[in-house]
Amino acid sequence: MHFFPQQKKLIVGDFNDYLEGSSVAGQSTSPFQNLFTAGYVGVTLPSVYPGQTTYMGSPDHLIDNVVFSQNMSSFFPDSACFIFSEAPRYISDYEATMSDHLPVMSYYKFNNPLSVSEQTKLEDIRLVNPSKGRIQLYFNHTTSDWSLKIYDLCGKLMHQSNQKPTTSGFEIYLTNIQPGMYIVQVQTKSGIWQQKWLNLE
Repeated sequence: MHFFPQQKKLIVGDFNDYLEGSSVAGQSTSPFQNLFTAGYVGVTLPSVYPGQTTYMGSPDHLIDNVVFSQNMSSFFPDSACFIFSEAPRYISDYEATMSDHLPVMSYYKFNNPLSVSEQTKLEDIRLVNPSKGRIQLYFNHTTSDWSLKIYDLCGKLMHQSNQKPTTSGFEIYLTNIQPGMYIVQVQTKSGIWQQKWLNLE
């Protein structure tokens, strides 16, 4: 906490205990209270996600956490974190082959290629999600020339192509992208639209 005091810091991982209270019998204070005393902000608070869990052996065991330094607060949109409880639906025998913990995903709005223009409304475009190596987009109106970009969650550009006008739908197969979570971004003359896309194995 004392190193790089002016830098933006994000702490994520398997904490094995709560950010509020404790899973240890007889202990009422979180072992990570010193983070909050130092001005850090807890995202995965049990009070914000009541009854949710990141440990598959318990219905309310929020022990995989996200914490960031105070100077990150303005980059974290409201409700921009979720527990990916759907993971076992997409991965066969998830607990035996992957983990007995569930992923936690959080989003931050920086000035980077994944920033979103507010000009294109989310309801104007629909993405079939999840799918297996196939991007299917449906448009609620005729669109002019547009571009398709796909980023991984680190902001790396994985695919880019320019497309012709379409009246209702578009489909493309992507054989060179590994299974996982990505950001699909569509840019038209009116703005940029993007949404998470899960590419199944």
